[in-house]
Amino acid sequence: MKIKEIKSKSCMVKSKLTDYVINPYIGCQHGCKYCYADFIRRFQHIKENWGDFVFPKVNCPELLEKELKKNKAGHIWLSSVCDCYMPLERKLKLTRKILKVINNSPYKNKFSLEILTKSSLVKRDFDLLKKLNAELGCSLNTLLLGFAQILIFLFAPAGVHQLGAFPTLTIREISPQSFGQIAFVFDKIEKLLLSDQRKPNNEIKISHNQG
Repeated sequence: MKIKEIKSKSCMVKSKLTDYVINPYIGCQHGCKYCYADFIRRFQHIKENWGDFVFPKVNCPELLEKELKKNKAGHIWLSSVCDCYMPLERKLKLTRKILKVINNSPYKNKFSLEILTKSSLVKRDFDLLKKLNAELGCSLNTLLLGFAQILIFLFAPAGVHQLGAFPTLTIREISPQSFGQIAFVFDKIEKLLLSDQRKPNNEIKISHNQG
């Protein structure tokens, strides 16, 4: 795994997917074999295979303070070409620093926030996500551990562990998603998710998106 800290020219970037995206890292340790973000290797001239490199943007929180003031109101998505809660985040805490910047900014009410992850590390930041009224989504590919490790991803957590991230937070949306040409197995996901509505404030919407 090649890890190289870099300084970025911007943190909050305009996007065709939504108003803005924030990617604290270039690359992703999860190394999902179906991930569409593999295209970034071509644009960044990166020789390593997808999942074999991560470049943390260490100055992203610092840049964000000014960008929140400068940019027009809109929706922010964390993250579009990486999982902002990959294992390295446990050490660097770039995502948490970014959330703190947004929460402490006098301009935070200009923006809504959405996070998509497949990592239970997101539980660490529930305190900030609640304050920011953030939407939290989790991509669930399969609950079959062996299938996941062989065909889908090498380092990302399996679905059974991902689900543990959600019972203590008001869930706006959990969307099992698939990208690319791999056929995913959704093994009783609806039953498992709906059984987790132990608290009245848990709102779960289920959608199957085929890419």
